[in-house]
Amino acid sequence: MHSLALPHEGSDFFRRSLYEDLVSCMQRIRHFHPVRPHVILACLAGSVFLALLLLPLVVMGQVPAPGDTGSTADLEQLAEKSYSKRQEATREMWRHRELSRDEVQAASRDNDPEVASRAQWILRQWRRGALPDTPPDISRILGRTDDPSAIDELLDAGQFSAAVVAVEESAGTADRDAVRMRVVVALQRRFAIFAVQARRDGTLGDLLKLVDLVADSKEMAVTRIELMRLLGIEFDESSLLPKSSETWSAALRDQARVLVHTVNGNHDAAIVAAMESRQKPLLRTARLLAQQYTELATEGAQAARAAEVGSIEQTRLWCDVLTAADRARLDELRTEAIEALRSETAAVDESAVSLRWKSLAIHGEVDMAIELLAASKPATAAMLAVASSRTKRGMELLGIDKEPTSEQLGDLVQQAIDAQSRIETRELSDEFENALAATRLFLSIGRSDLAWTIVDKLARNEIQIGIESMRSIVLSTLSYSTRDDWMFRLAVLPGETSVSGNVQDAIFQVLPDATQGTLKMLIDALTRLDPASPFDQRFRAACQLMSGDLPLNWDRSTDFKRLHDYLTAGKREIQRVGGQVVVAARPQLSLGLVNLFSLHGENDLANDLLQRMVGLGDVQAAFELAENQLLGGRVRTTETLYDSIWDAVARERSGARSSGISVGSEMAVKALIAKWMLAKRTTDFEAEQTLLQEIRLALCSPSTALRLEAAQYLAKHSELSLATEVYSTLLPMTALGTREGTPLYSVANSYAFMVEDSDVASGAMWMDVAVTSLPELLFREFAYITWPSRVERWKLQASVKESDNESASHHLQRITQLNPLDINTAELVFPKMTSPEQKVLAEQTLSEMLDRGQEYLQAFPLDITLHNNLAWVAAINNTALPLAKNWSRRAVYLEPDSAVYRDTLAEVLYRLGESQQAVIIEQACLLDEPGEWHLHEQVRRFKDGKP
Repeated sequence: MHSLALPHEGSDFFRRSLYEDLVSCMQRIRHFHPVRPHVILACLAGSVFLALLLLPLVVMGQVPAPGDTGSTADLEQLAEKSYSKRQEATREMWRHRELSRDEVQAASRDNDPEVASRAQWILRQWRRGALPDTPPDISRILGRTDDPSAIDELLDAGQFSAAVVAVEESAGTADRDAVRMRVVVALQRRFAIFAVQARRDGTLGDLLKLVDLVADSKEMAVTRIELMRLLGIEFDESSLLPKSSETWSAALRDQARVLVHTVNGNHDAAIVAAMESRQKPLLRTARLLAQQYTELATEGAQAARAAEVGSIEQTRLWCDVLTAADRARLDELRTEAIEALRSETAAVDESAVSLRWKSLAIHGEVDMAIELLAASKPATAAMLAVASSRTKRGMELLGIDKEPTSEQLGDLVQQAIDAQSRIETRELSDEFENALAATRLFLSIGRSDLAWTIVDKLARNEIQIGIESMRSIVLSTLSYSTRDDWMFRLAVLPGETSVSGNVQDAIFQVLPDATQGTLKMLIDALTRLDPASPFDQRFRAACQLMSGDLPLNWDRSTDFKRLHDYLTAGKREIQRVGGQVVVAARPQLSLGLVNLFSLHGENDLANDLLQRMVGLGDVQAAFELAENQLLGGRVRTTETLYDSIWDAVARERSGARSSGISVGSEMAVKALIAKWMLAKRTTDFEAEQTLLQEIRLALCSPSTALRLEAAQYLAKHSELSLATEVYSTLLPMTALGTREGTPLYSVANSYAFMVEDSDVASGAMWMDVAVTSLPELLFREFAYITWPSRVERWKLQASVKESDNESASHHLQRITQLNPLDINTAELVFPKMTSPEQKVLAEQTLSEMLDRGQEYLQAFPLDITLHNNLAWVAAINNTALPLAKNWSRRAVYLEPDSAVYRDTLAEVLYRLGESQQAVIIEQACLLDEPGEWHLHEQVRRFKDGKP
């Protein structure tokens, strides 16, 4: 409970109660003495005099507040003859709610109008969350409304005890659900702020009680348990879930119980709870997290055999069996599951076929998956073939030649247009999908000329496909390639003066810092700088600048400064102020524009824009500026900035946004983390410990999005221990599904990359769990090859570290099944396989890979990327260097401007003993890419003759 040390607190309510009692007193006197007005006036004057005499003393604290001794009043005292005693009883019952609540409830129904009125007044204050110790400014706000939104004011003021009262007293009223929902939304968005505020005010217990009363999700159940743990409060099975769970559905209670047990590391209890729940998906997830693959496989096989043949349920069960049997190395069950999924008696509806091919693909049965898809989705099957380096099969599926004639390409495009024009729904025709797949295939083998012929004709068509256009779909397809320049060129064609929203959305897929507002500001600025240029050229120039390239005829020495000056001078707008026309200039600023200048190395101009935004009160800009200063080591000014960010976010109001996590809360938590890192850097141990406690409290937030943002920020700044602590709870939370939809695969991927050097086995395990959900998700075809390949690569790294050669061989074999030309494994893992047995295994696998690569390049000699990649992995593994030299020279010949390809050639030459030539090539690369630190290291290494 709040301290009662401030004697003036609640005086507004006390004054109001005196006034109400005076009016009541006058009415009662008039009722009993209707013929004696002079008596009424005398009594009234006496009462007013007494009230005016006592009120300043009560407000100043010179008269003890009723109830200070801890005693409480009862119903009879509300009916005392003495006005002062009735008033004292009212105040004491109001103050000591825990002791007097039943009495007040009874009094509100009393036959005596004054007793009932006083009790009802107390109940009304409680429902508002108004207590005697509520600050006067909050009291005034609460006194103006009985609306449920008033509870936001209590939360923002840190009056958690009062909020608890308001929630409890709303029970049984029409406002119950509205009050609780407002608290839930506020906790979801601003829990981090509330938790730190409560720690500083000493009211964490009240915040915990509030969470206990309103929690409505699995995430809030975790929040409650984590708060209890930090506060040193013990819990057991009976207190595992919040009090509010009594109103939850049985399914939600079961899910929360499993999650809390899992977060606490008690997998056995989680599995027992999941079994008791009889929720099959919940038990499956609990077993996966406990890595009970044998049980999952055997139980699943029994259920699958008993299920209706050809049903979607049977398909899902066999997918689960394959998932578990593959990981448990139960070969017979694995084979049985594969045969069931490829069987002609398996379910054949679209959703079932999707589950079947995806499950087969991610477990290395790629050829089966391709053939399963070929009949119904040839374009999808072809893209799966291309993603797994089975390009020849992809061309066969699409029915295209390696060297198609212009007539064949024209027919391909025309068939796509004609077929799509006949469809009135949002579906894509098979012919249009085939044309898009052909585009991606041609790009993958280096035939940009053929790919351009297709997309150029398709993008010029005006066919609408649902809410999208054929052009926007073509651009979205190109976003998965490296041809951003084609996207910018096709987005706005010559003669067009605008760009559609769908086309902009497609462009934003390759311009992560772009927003509609930023793009518009940049195009407006370019219009001012070059008013004669047509719109399509201005749009393309804006996209090029935001992607890090320079537009044609752009003068670096002058044009960036001109652009900066226009943006800061502002766009002139005509406004009417007080009946007069005023011309005002509004600066055009955004973080996207700041990043644009930074991307081009114009750091002074970028910093100036940032400073201006900070001056205008932009909190996000202040955070970016603080981050820059943190890297620069400016401790004092950086700490001030982070304080201002926290204060600005803390001043936000709970009702300011309708829903969703506040971006401000994310920044506030990161500012708190940054201050903690500064305290560590300056060896301020006391501040460090205090801030660490506040961070841990803030990260009890029910928002999984905020937790992920904080974990990634910690990892970015190499605070791996605390980041791992955050992930340890976040991973199981997302594994069971979250309110915000934070996906497990994003969290697991982020975690796995963080621990790749320190605990690669743990990262692989979590990514593996995420991959098991892939068949149920919608991704591009290549995800079903690249994601499981990445997991197998991490498992291989763990096996190499543990000298588990049998497992290493198994994972290498699986990687080869998924993609026989997996360059990443050859680059990242093979050089680490240094023991005699591992070295033999790596050399044999690499030799086979290079042979397959040579065969592929003979079929597709214009695939520059593979020429370069094969040369690079051969070089860093010190093998087949003459062949690598030929491949690398071919890549440089086909694309001489690429510093990446020339760097590979320099590496190969250096390893062949041609150090002087390698240095010359590398120095030339530096002229093109002076900011690429890798190239500087290469030059130094080549000159020093280091391995």
